[in-house]
Amino acid sequence: MSINISELIWTVICFFVLLVVLKKLLFDPLVSFMAARDARIQDGLSAGRTAQQQLDAAARERSEAQRKQAAEASCQSTTTSTGTASPTPAASK
Repeated sequence: MSINISELIWTVICFFVLLVVLKKLLFDPLVSFMAARDARIQDGLSAGRTAQQQLDAAARERSEAQRKQAAEASCQSTTTSTGTASPTPAASK
């Protein structure tokens, strides 16, 4: 039971050839696929953040408009109940 040196050398050579082949056919395409996937995910997250910011801005505008309408409605209801006509904030502008 001795070590066959020629078989050992061929085994090491075959191992490194296998590594080179796997790198070209498996590792490089896999790494590029994962990089592209990561870029798509980051783009989607960025688009989601932008959409959320737009949604928040629209909600703030809507609530502000509702507050203005409520203030105008309460101002009009008090002027009609007292019988005096005072200018509304919108009319004074």
